[in-house]
This record gives sequence, C-alpha cells and structure tokens, in this order.
Amino acid sequence: MKANKLLTMIVVAVITLALLPVQAASAQATFTECDAQLTVTGFEEGTVTLVGPNTHIRGRVVVFQQISDNPLCAGTITVVANYNLDANGDGPKWGTFYWEALPDASFSGDFAGTFTGRSEEYTVISWVHAIGHGYGDLEEFLLHEYLDLNISLAPPQGLAALTILDPHGD
Repeated sequence: MKANKLLTMIVVAVITLALLPVQAASAQATFTECDAQLTVTGFEEGTVTLVGPNTHIRGRVVVFQQISDNPLCAGTITVVANYNLDANGDGPKWGTFYWEALPDASFSGDFAGTFTGRSEEYTVISWVHAIGHGYGDLEEFLLHEYLDLNISLAPPQGLAALTILDPHGD
C-alpha cells in the first residue's frame, strides 16, 4: 500500500514538473488577431471529372490578394483546391496553400471546408478553415484563418478572420 502511494506521488510530481516549462513558455506567446478582405487575382480550373451526377475537381489553383490594416495579415495567397461536389454543387473542399506574407516570410499549410453551388446573383459561397506554419521571418509561427468566401465578380470576394501565434512573443 505504501509503495502505491509513493509511486502515485512520484508520478504526480513528474507530471507537475513536466508541465512547468510549458506554462512558462506559453506565457511568453503572443496572439495577433486581425480581419482581412480577399480578392481573386488568378485562376486555373484544374482537372474536372464527372462521376455520375457528382463532380470531382482536383488541382484547381486560385490566387488571392489578402488586404488588411495589419501588414502581418496581408499578402498573396496561392491555393490548390480539391472538391467533391454533388448534383447541387455542394460538398467538401480541401487542399494546400502558400501565403507570401511579409518580405522573406511566408506561411504554408492546408485547409478544409465546404463549398455550396447555390447561386445568388452569380456568386457561390464557401467556408474554409486554414491552418499554416510560418517560414523565414515567421519561423515557428502558427496560423489559423477562418474564411467566408462569396466568389462574385465584385471585390472583395471574401472575408477572413485570422489568429497568428508567435510562440516566442514579440
């Protein structure tokens, strides 16, 4: 019985000690939150395959210009997207992105979301959650971006809410 209590106390002490550096490191981290507008500046269709009433699109390339009051949240984003759409034009979308943010700094990562073919005055609606990792001057930064896209002929064609984590602080 005493051996079990001693073992339990040792395990609790080890776990407590292991968590201390994590708490100290997270106290230094900073979060940048900002909003942005997106406009499509380039487009390549990709491969479209009809599977019964469904449409599969692979490798569609879309280039966005992202504009924000915060320079860290602006830049050019190149997206390679895939879709599995049903007969109504609805379905999941996923893919990868490369975002040229600041000079000598970028994010890359992947995203997943939904796409709807519902048309409202020649627009389609899409929702995406992108997760990225920083490179260059943004090394070790983490990105979470939530986008509502309303692809139409009139800019802006999308709105984004971003959270960027700098694990080392400012």
